[in-house]
Amino acid sequence: MTQLSPEGDSKQITIQSVRDLSADLALTAHGRGYKIALVHPAEAMNVFAANALLKTLEEPPKRTLVLLVTSQPSRLLPTLRSRCSRLRLAGPTRAVAANYLEAARGAGPWSEALAATGAGPFTLMEAVLSALAQLRTETIATLKDIGSGNLQPPAVAERWAKDELSIRLSCLESWVTDRILESAPIRDVTHLSPAALPPKICHLFEFSDAIRDMRKLAHTPINKTMAVEALLWRWARQ
Repeated sequence: MTQLSPEGDSKQITIQSVRDLSADLALTAHGRGYKIALVHPAEAMNVFAANALLKTLEEPPKRTLVLLVTSQPSRLLPTLRSRCSRLRLAGPTRAVAANYLEAARGAGPWSEALAATGAGPFTLMEAVLSALAQLRTETIATLKDIGSGNLQPPAVAERWAKDELSIRLSCLESWVTDRILESAPIRDVTHLSPAALPPKICHLFEFSDAIRDMRKLAHTPINKTMAVEALLWRWARQ
């Protein structure tokens, strides 16, 4: 099995890595077994890498399996998702994951750390718990200040753009999702058309979509300060 993940300090899977993988898969396998490629996390592929993988997914070599593993399928290109069979594996709830981490590493603000990263418990086994919890608390407090008009987006955009932006975006997405679930039972939200939803929930959904779009762009050479400011202005104008 071949595994494709970001290398070194990079947070992206590059087009060259995908091309090398595709070349390896094109070779004839030894014996009669399957060739298996594991791409994890699949959302780490930049747009060029994702497009480079399309041909392999459209015309895979015989006896070849390509597994794209992601906890954020919405961040994959629609063209990638359309060429894959989806197998959904339910992860532990935040409470179960927090109990596991507490048993493994001791007491602490595990729920806050899980919400800060959006990751599973194994990812946090070596994490600096206090730093994650503090970052989440500060991020959400800042968002509330912006929403209440006590703080303007330009005052924080540059700092956020340079300081743990990906984790801050995870914090925001987790917090907004919790607010949606608190505002109405999920069965009611998912069975109503957008026009029938309360304005507050519509705004939360729109902001959640904007956060996901920002997460897709966070590792590209965009002007992050301007992008963060635009995102926060959306929240300020609710």
